[in-house]
Amino acid sequence: MVWAQFIICIVILFLAGGRLAKYAHILSVRTKLGGLWIGLILTATITSIPETVAAASAAGLFNNPDLALSTLYGGNTFNLALIAVMDVLYVKRPLLMMIGRRQIRLLLGGVLLLGISGAAILMGPEADWIIGPVAIVSVVMISLYLVMLYQQRKGAQPDEEDGNDYLEYTLRSLGLRLAGAAAAVVLAGIWLAYVGDRIAAETTLSSSFVGSLFLGVSTSAPEMIVSLAALRMGALELAVANLTGSILYRSAAIILPDLFYPGGSIFSAVSSNNLLIIAAALIMSLLIIMGQRWPGGRKLFYVASWYAPLILAVYFGSLYWLFAVNSP
Repeated sequence: MVWAQFIICIVILFLAGGRLAKYAHILSVRTKLGGLWIGLILTATITSIPETVAAASAAGLFNNPDLALSTLYGGNTFNLALIAVMDVLYVKRPLLMMIGRRQIRLLLGGVLLLGISGAAILMGPEADWIIGPVAIVSVVMISLYLVMLYQQRKGAQPDEEDGNDYLEYTLRSLGLRLAGAAAAVVLAGIWLAYVGDRIAAETTLSSSFVGSLFLGVSTSAPEMIVSLAALRMGALELAVANLTGSILYRSAAIILPDLFYPGGSIFSAVSSNNLLIIAAALIMSLLIIMGQRWPGGRKLFYVASWYAPLILAVYFGSLYWLFAVNSP
């Protein structure tokens, strides 16, 4: 029964997440906010709502900090692996050859925030400094995130798409549709956290493995839908930006499970398994940065660029290691 609930949650997230991204894109065109800004920030944030809600629910409602953080970290590694998959699907040439340097700066910001959170987990109780209900580390991370948003906003370019293509959508109707889709995503995210907690309790799988694989992957469904659709349309910048922007957002969103966790700083309450997920995300990020800088002239055997199999090897290797070290 628990697995049936898991599948139902995934279906809801696929349907509602796709609608959410669609209406957000139309809103960006109608309001002239700019496609780059929407792709990197608004769409990435909206499609990351499931992970945020699932993580906050796991920490606050189910008192499971490992499940909370591994959901966010696992979503990061899945998004990075998805960039490698898109490279395979984009048959013309190496995918990272086609994106701009600003994407890499965004990814470097994610690397910085991941490194800070990893250091806090590694330090354990020594980093258990609190400001009110949250850890100082969480405040530092979200502050850096806001600074990065401001820097990205300054360099954003206006959207060239004609807003007249969406005149049938009024701003009021868009707002209502966005609110409805967001509500469905939020409720499914809470339900998914409950289901994930039950899976961890009823099986021999650890909370870190359940969060990284089942919740991290399933709650990333909206980002996957948006990025694959953008790739199919040839909007390569949007396809990659939605994923890298989500990584930055998730790192800052740790403040929410930290806020709802009743046991103090969430960083000192999680297991060292999360360090493995962070390390995998850092290695995969560095491979993507190198792939953008040195993409190569053509793909290996006309299938994948040199970096794609390495990224996927790190991703699946980290999942296997998580499973192996927690097996009875």
